[in-house]
Amino acid sequence: MSEGDENQADETYSLTTVKSLNGAVDQLVNFFGMQPCERSDRVPEDKTAHTLLLAGQYKDGVECLIKTRIVFDGAVNMKISARSLDPGLNELLVSFHLILIVGFLFSCRKKFFRHGFD
Repeated sequence: MSEGDENQADETYSLTTVKSLNGAVDQLVNFFGMQPCERSDRVPEDKTAHTLLLAGQYKDGVECLIKTRIVFDGAVNMKISARSLDPGLNELLVSFHLILIVGFLFSCRKKFFRHGFD
């Protein structure tokens, strides 16, 4: 394990109900309620892959980053990585994505995150 690996968690998912890169990006931004970085919420036309970068702060003030590599090849597949100084939060962030896939607790996201950093 290289230095810093304990500060990152990764998972890979297939989104069967999402039919485009734009749809996946929109759902992820809305679900996490975090701020897109570097205009990564804008997907160029005719692309089959995209990287979404999100930044935010957990309810206890822990800063966190999410990087999602999304590929569309008839279905949306993605690798999501979460980084913060709290390994438990990182696991929670990548696990929260399971909730998005199921479509459960979508509206509860604002209890956990707020936009930007103080």
